[in-house]
Amino acid sequence: MTTVGYGEGSLYGQTVLEQFFCVILMIFGLLFFSIISGSLSSMFESMDIQSAELDEKLMFLKTLKTQYALPQHIYKEINRVLELEHKMGVGSLTSFIEELPITLRSLVVESIHRDTFKQHSFFN
Repeated sequence: MTTVGYGEGSLYGQTVLEQFFCVILMIFGLLFFSIISGSLSSMFESMDIQSAELDEKLMFLKTLKTQYALPQHIYKEINRVLELEHKMGVGSLTSFIEELPITLRSLVVESIHRDTFKQHSFFN
């Protein structure tokens, strides 16, 4: 992990200053490697959590379908929306917007759907 070369005599520090520089460089490399591997680990864990949440929602939807005889077209539509939200990461946006105060929430929603509002005469 912290080797500098393959044992060639010209690749190690000859003076104390060069050796000190090599130690600092090795520590920097170790820290850089730790940060990168930690970030990747965190990213993969986040992806696993999101997939587990989707699986939990889909399992609950199946339970609703069987317990309450949910019509197939409604089941398929809810399933499609859940899958789409998972792929697009929309669930986090929705929960973020819902936590905002009502005035900010309406401004954010208006900004997000600006094009839709412009297209329909009802909003003009």
